[in-house]
Amino acid sequence: MSREDLILSIAEGKLSIDCIDLELIQCIDDSPVEIHGSGFITQTNEKHIEFKLLFKGKDTNIHDQLSFLSNAEPGSIVPKHHYFNLRGKDNLGKEWFAFEIYINTNIHISFNTAVITGEIDRLFHKRKYDGEDTDKHSLFIVSGNYNLPWNEYRTIGNHNTLSELNLKISGIQLNIYQEENLLNVHLIVDESSDLQAYKNSIIQALSIMTGVKLPILYELDRENNKIQTQINSFRFYIDGKLDAPIKIWMPFDIHKFSNFLETYLNFSLNNNSSRLFGFWHRIFCVSKSLLESSALASSVAVEGMVKKYFCGYFPVSADEIHTIENATKTIKGLTLDKDIQSKLLSSLNNFKTKSPKTVLNQICHDNNIDPNLIKTWSALRNKSAHSDDNNMSQSQFDKFYHDYKSILFLFYQLIFLTIGYKEKFLDYSQIGCPEKKFHSGVD
Repeated sequence: MSREDLILSIAEGKLSIDCIDLELIQCIDDSPVEIHGSGFITQTNEKHIEFKLLFKGKDTNIHDQLSFLSNAEPGSIVPKHHYFNLRGKDNLGKEWFAFEIYINTNIHISFNTAVITGEIDRLFHKRKYDGEDTDKHSLFIVSGNYNLPWNEYRTIGNHNTLSELNLKISGIQLNIYQEENLLNVHLIVDESSDLQAYKNSIIQALSIMTGVKLPILYELDRENNKIQTQINSFRFYIDGKLDAPIKIWMPFDIHKFSNFLETYLNFSLNNNSSRLFGFWHRIFCVSKSLLESSALASSVAVEGMVKKYFCGYFPVSADEIHTIENATKTIKGLTLDKDIQSKLLSSLNNFKTKSPKTVLNQICHDNNIDPNLIKTWSALRNKSAHSDDNNMSQSQFDKFYHDYKSILFLFYQLIFLTIGYKEKFLDYSQIGCPEKKFHSGVD
């Protein structure tokens, strides 16, 4: 099967790999259980990857071998030795791997053949690369149609469509194009670069800009004389949509698109961006839930961003720290009720930092951000975190929705400041969501 046919079968949910050899090996160092047979690796209609192993061990009672899987206490975390690694060889000799699989304990036996099944999160195939090109390559295929600032035509069938863009930023070559219901992203870095770091950063930046956590079906990485193929299950995919922070769906938006991508890459490669993306992901995960959930997630994310990336505001002097440390030692040496002592120590520790609201007010002052956003954030934070009236009128609901959009806008402003993006953005706190230019009062 060619790569194109493989990708097409995955996109259609019709992946089917016949394995002349299929084995499961228990995730334990000493005397692991090994189950050998033949079988299949396929996709469900929901694009979940699953396997069926046909076991014909005449002298072995498979139920006895796997009896330990039923011994876990109800409600307990499944121990690691209940998981298996999978290796399969297809009829072309290709080897496929999957790791830490939990197999179905409901094993069906027919005509002396036990059918063992389970679901796979990620399926891998590795092979050696013998070419001379030393650059590192990564290709990933994303399900869905995306409006990006296409600036090049691509031939599809008998006609040309504006559906491709090429960029060279931050030491990488990037080619992105839309074809039918698939987004293709191909990046190239030199042999000294960290391919996975670049790849993860691009996935994060594209997710934020499109408002969607990219549902990646297929990945192919070539580095260190090896090529690895990865097929992803949709078992844990979250369907949702956030409003995009910047307008990137017209060809003339390419400058904003490339600027956000470049600033995010530069930040990510010099810092750990997983926390920043994690705040965005927290809001995205509840984007199809109740409005109250989205409001709570966005207000908490704003607070988290302030504490993580703006903790340098209002620095405490060395003399003040010395005084606080001496007071802390004194309180620890006193014979007090533990609860009272804990509260006193906590209060002393709070002197080292200002409240998120105080820091936000200073951020707004320094960067020409509307200070009314802080009032909205504070009110929404309290409203969404505590029990409140669930029977809102239409006008109350409209205001609540507008306040949520304003907090989402504030969150995006904090992302811009953190990564250094200074181009145009969409203002969701204003009617019509006008596009504005970012003006920072601090270089």
